[in-house]
Amino acid sequence: MGKNIMDVISYIKAKEALIKAQTALDNAQAALDNTLNGAINYSIQLNTKPFNFVDSGGYLFEPPESTENQASYASVIRMDNKVENPLDKFYMYWAGHDGGGIRLSTAPDPSGPWAFYPDIDTPLINDTFFDTQMGGVSGHISSPCIVFDELTNKFYLYFHRLYGSPARQSTWRAESVDGLTFSNPIEVIPCPLNGTWDGVERTYFRVIRYKGKWVGVYQGRNSGSDQHAHIGYAESSDGVNWNRLSHPLWYDNQFQNFTDSFNLVGFLGGSPCLLELQGTLWCFFVSGQSVRNIYAAPIESLNQREVTPMKIMEIPSWALSGGLESPNFLSYNNKLYMFFHDYDNTDLRRRIGVAVMDLEVSLNG
Repeated sequence: MGKNIMDVISYIKAKEALIKAQTALDNAQAALDNTLNGAINYSIQLNTKPFNFVDSGGYLFEPPESTENQASYASVIRMDNKVENPLDKFYMYWAGHDGGGIRLSTAPDPSGPWAFYPDIDTPLINDTFFDTQMGGVSGHISSPCIVFDELTNKFYLYFHRLYGSPARQSTWRAESVDGLTFSNPIEVIPCPLNGTWDGVERTYFRVIRYKGKWVGVYQGRNSGSDQHAHIGYAESSDGVNWNRLSHPLWYDNQFQNFTDSFNLVGFLGGSPCLLELQGTLWCFFVSGQSVRNIYAAPIESLNQREVTPMKIMEIPSWALSGGLESPNFLSYNNKLYMFFHDYDNTDLRRRIGVAVMDLEVSLNG
């Protein structure tokens, strides 16, 4: 009898211990759920307004007359941690929209002051420099994008080239060990002239390293007069052989709640670029009919059904009346620098500016 009572008491105690353990487990799971929900809510909040750029208040330097007063397509890279005895800490590769070659400016800080190299009237790479290697005659080369490959210790310069009859604009790549002398140009994003949305233009290629591969976006058009530009997307393991997405990154009807002339008469998806921020890959671009502003949308999927772009930056008071183009990024000292250029619809002047936002940690550099 006594043994049975002891068995019952032991059972009750074991049951109570099991209930307490389950309660503790439930409480722990609830705490974990709250943590996860908080993270999810934070992510949603972050994606709603993750960017807070402050314009610097003016353009960085006066464009030279030798580029028809055009300074555009800035691509900036830190050099003192990549080569010995660089000209300065930062190199900016830029070009005029309508020719004049690819230029180089150097500075001790992303905000400047920027100095011309080798001088104000001499491009680092002139429009015809690669013609004997590339074949044919270039109308011009422009829109430089500089990247550094840590595996090869080489700099790769992407740019577009106008050439051929009928005329086309395709993307090329050259290489360098010091960022000053480039060679071995290769056409990496050719134009077949028979595309449905990017047959004659695959330009303004912007490349970053993302999840162990090179990824890039470009502006695609099907005729020189077509203002309805689309965003092309490509991936590569080596930066030379690129696999293009056969269709634009987004079609018009995928954009929701977007009212800034994002239609057949507006300028859709001009001069795009990429940025990874806290695990999310963002595509920046410009849009607008009379005035172009800078927008961004997350690339959650290459086949996502709906996208709501957010306006990142409107035309500042100092800028020319046409708006803004060609955003590009540099991270340094816990700050994110967004370079861009303004432009004038009448005389096509362009000037490079920069806006800055604070980061918790630097992304690169």
